[in-house]
Amino acid sequence: MELDKRPHCTGNFFGTEDEKIFNGKNSEEFNTEISLETIELPHKGRAVVAKKIFEKGAPVLKFHGQKKHVSELTDLTHALQIDRQMFLAPSGQIDDYVNHSCNPNTGIRNDPEGGVYLFALKTISLGDEITFDYATTQSGGFLTMVCECGEPHCRGIIGDFKDLPLKKQQLYRTLGALLDYLY
Repeated sequence: MELDKRPHCTGNFFGTEDEKIFNGKNSEEFNTEISLETIELPHKGRAVVAKKIFEKGAPVLKFHGQKKHVSELTDLTHALQIDRQMFLAPSGQIDDYVNHSCNPNTGIRNDPEGGVYLFALKTISLGDEITFDYATTQSGGFLTMVCECGEPHCRGIIGDFKDLPLKKQQLYRTLGALLDYLY
């Protein structure tokens, strides 16, 4: 049997505090009401920003929404692809408003409870916009959009993970910033 060598799947990734967060035993540590808020940004619309400092590696936001087959969705706006044909439908909560960036400050992972969450790729300061690379969840050509993140090395188009430059794919794999089904 081959061992899974992804950084986020080692037995030591979820330490005591993270286990409490994901098991709901200490949910105030992961309470988006005290750690995140939505604001309106010029040229972007709604965005999620930090109301506290997140250290590198810290969980930032858990995604909500019902799991649905792509055939059940008429609009993929605010839906999050979590498997080849499965999506999390919009939740109506703050997780619907996390914007894309070609140079994100969070990565996405599957959690031990079967959910999906963002974690800090670097220290996130108070007031920083929370962003992730939408391509780290996408396959199958369901959604392609023009990127307007404004980063100096913006790719211009947001598409599937396979369409990312190979170096970027490898970086996300190394960081464990990718949903399991895309490894």
